Amino acid sequence: MQSSKKPQRYDHRRGTPGWWLRSGLITAIIALAGCGLWDAADANNGKITVLDDERGESPSHAQSGDGELPDPSTPIPEYGDRQSVCLSDGWCWDNPWPQGHSLHGVWGASRDNIFAVGDKQTILHYDGERWSLMETPAPPVHFVDVWGRSGDDVYALATPIGAVRPPSFAIYHYDGTAWQLLSKGRGSRMTAIWGIGTDELLANNQRMVRRPSGQWTWQMEPGLSNGIQDFWGDGQGIIVAVGEDGEIFRHDGEQWSPMDSGTSADLLTVWGSSADNVFAAGSDGTLLHYDGAGWTPFAQNPNLTISTLWGDGPDDAYALGFSPTPADTPGKGSNSACAEKQGYESKTAVGYTTLLRYDGSDWKAVLAIAGQTRANSMWGVNGQYMAVGNAGNLVLYDGTSWITTYRSATWRNLIAVWSDGETAFAVGSGGTIVRHDGRQWHSMATPTSQALYGVWGTSADNVFAVGDSGTVLHYDGREWQAVDLSTSEDLCAVDGSSSDDIYVGGAHGTLFRYDGERWTQMATGQDFIVGNLQVPEAEKVLASVYTRAWPGYGWTGATDTAIWQFDSAGWHKVFTPPADQGYNSRSVFELSSNGPADIISVGREFGRGGVKDPPIMRYDGVQWQLTAEHVPMLGYLQGISGRPGDTYAVGRRTLSPSHLSSSEGVIVHSDGSRVWTRHNQAYRIPSMHDVWSSATETHAIAVGLDGTILRRR
Repeated sequence: MQSSKKPQRYDHRRGTPGWWLRSGLITAIIALAGCGLWDAADANNGKITVLDDERGESPSHAQSGDGELPDPSTPIPEYGDRQSVCLSDGWCWDNPWPQGHSLHGVWGASRDNIFAVGDKQTILHYDGERWSLMETPAPPVHFVDVWGRSGDDVYALATPIGAVRPPSFAIYHYDGTAWQLLSKGRGSRMTAIWGIGTDELLANNQRMVRRPSGQWTWQMEPGLSNGIQDFWGDGQGIIVAVGEDGEIFRHDGEQWSPMDSGTSADLLTVWGSSADNVFAAGSDGTLLHYDGAGWTPFAQNPNLTISTLWGDGPDDAYALGFSPTPADTPGKGSNSACAEKQGYESKTAVGYTTLLRYDGSDWKAVLAIAGQTRANSMWGVNGQYMAVGNAGNLVLYDGTSWITTYRSATWRNLIAVWSDGETAFAVGSGGTIVRHDGRQWHSMATPTSQALYGVWGTSADNVFAVGDSGTVLHYDGREWQAVDLSTSEDLCAVDGSSSDDIYVGGAHGTLFRYDGERWTQMATGQDFIVGNLQVPEAEKVLASVYTRAWPGYGWTGATDTAIWQFDSAGWHKVFTPPADQGYNSRSVFELSSNGPADIISVGREFGRGGVKDPPIMRYDGVQWQLTAEHVPMLGYLQGISGRPGDTYAVGRRTLSPSHLSSSEGVIVHSDGSRVWTRHNQAYRIPSMHDVWSSATETHAIAVGLDGTILRRR
């Protein structure tokens, strides 16, 4: 059986990634714990609403396909550790669950031999019981499609991460044992791969042919435009290709011929049950049917972009689409004095993924999934289907009902994390706070929509969080309540030595101290931005500060940072990272303390040629100094935590030394030696913002972009 694919990967009007794809995203998937992929037990996800289904399910909010969709609110199911996708070095996805990289293609040889591909070099395999990551020799790439002839003859289409000139793509092949690079080619907007016979492949408007020598060569496919988005074939020689501006082409076994679609909308997906019963769909709610004589439209919601089609026969087919709502960008975003700690706040389109069912006469909406859980590709066999999509979304049809295993406590950026060793809290953009109760992460109600940049506590029922516009929140074990410090300054950091010695710092040298009963503003006499705080001993504060990076809270390119100390004598500078010759500059982002005589800081360095290895500074109780320890990456580290001989740092590394726009997340570890080990060498992750690790055992939590939480147990 053959697979229908893909949402459009590029916006042809601008030649850049389409608006419904987020920058830097990354995903994979995993099966339900203790049950097979097609087993519905314990899989009723909290973001599903069944609208109507003629197969006997109890309908809720039944309606036609062009009506307003309800807001799903069903409880989220429990899950166990073994359900998470885990990296080979012990880090496992906690949020989104079961993992968070976007998937763009799925194909299977059978129900127990399925492949899914996606962002950040992700290829997954399902063996009938669970999903596992597959190793590939690929450099940093996004896999955008997968197709195969059998379980030991599978092909994946890859495009580079970031801007590459000239545009290029690559085909990787799985022979039943390992993935290997098969061939590279040049071309833009690659979205779909399809096979012809045993020695030919199609990738959009190019044909790949295997010569008698065994080598593969590429050639432009006569008769096809460069806007092709998807293929479908009947296995008897007929192939249909659809593309931008309503283009449809039909291959009769010898040549391609254009067809009149009657629309100028972009067509993104095609599927048929036979050569005379084919469906095509795409933007603006476009959904067409071919009956052997011509194409006719079905009326659908014009706000719907249909990305994938699949079915089991002429009167049993499904379509998945996405209807967006405005991007969710609460808070001050990059205008905040604290924003450099998180990078720029991403804008994520949210809305509804809509499932349509065809009963032989008409299409009707039967399912809605709220949020950013849009699906990109669908595959099925014998009445059972799988759809994969953004943020690791996985939707299944088990023959009776549609279910999803996707779970996310939040999709917003997470910027800081703190734990008492049992209960953990992570905070981020839009007033987001999530809590881990020992089993799973839950979103918490908060009285603010301001971005939160710091979190710290003395116990699970005495936690403080701080953020933009003077926001201070306190959690007493029951609820979060606002604390009025009578300031509108952006607050970036919170830390303390005990429940009666807590400090909050932020813009314009703002510093408050809590003595267990009241908050007092400290007279600092400084105008820098307090980016991070550590209180290694009572009534002594260390801070990483910015002095010229954000004049007027606008980026100038200048960076002047240092480490200052606040004590009974007031503020005084204790360390300025030395700059090399030329225009190198070093920035201090975060501090970690194991006591007054063991403090470490991390940051970033720019120099001639662009980004360099992140600098590490240490204090031994006598002096600060730049260490000669080596972190094997070009980029910067934003978070650090640990104990002597067991320290973690997180951040992002650049894929282009001249800038950070093409980057990926990193987790590095030090065992006390002079070389830091990068933990995610073989697996790409989103940019990471902060890390917490236990002082007594090997346990750590890292948080980052788009709600990413990784936990090392």
